Amino acid sequence: MIEYIAQLYAIEKQIRENDHKPDKILTIRHDKSVPILDDIRQLLDDTLHSTTPKSLMGKALGYLHNQWPSLKRYVDIP
Repeated sequence: MIEYIAQLYAIEKQIRENDHKPDKILTIRHDKSVPILDDIRQLLDDTLHSTTPKSLMGKALGYLHNQWPSLKRYVDIP
């Protein structure tokens, strides 16, 4: 999960460093970030229900699950 998040941060760093226009930002996010978010979602779905909800990992996964709609919004906003 941490590797996926690092990949997302690297993409955002690339966007900032190259000072892309909003439409280009959206294209980059759709091309590069959406597949990573799909992988994160799959990992979340695979582990959420097999993790004790009160454990630290369970709490983190529960938080991610609850915040998922907000997280997905950034790929739609330049």
